[in-house]
Amino acid sequence: MTAAYGGQARVLGAVTFAAGAITVLRPDALTRAAAEPDHSGPPAWIVRVLGARQLIQGMAILLAPTPAVLDVGKLVDVIHASSMLGLAAVSPRYRRAGLVSAATAAGFALASHRLPMR
Repeated sequence: MTAAYGGQARVLGAVTFAAGAITVLRPDALTRAAAEPDHSGPPAWIVRVLGARQLIQGMAILLAPTPAVLDVGKLVDVIHASSMLGLAAVSPRYRRAGLVSAATAAGFALASHRLPMR
């Protein structure tokens, strides 16, 4: 692993951790921003669980910025994005929140995929 790779992986870990922290600490604000008009968004506890997943993932990357850890995180992000696209497809009430969550997870997966070659 090169120093540049490790440094960039740690930046991704820090951003992932920060996103998780915001999600855990401010679920209502995020829910309001992502909710469909005239509908409430997902319950705060669900948003917090998803944020806790990001916190754990970000901490894992910060502690061990290895290709294997990033690959596992990328897989988790792709699975999450896929599940949120499924939610958006079947639930008009949660469509917007699902699409926002899918786009966020896909962005993190893409960011880890675009790190320079090890």
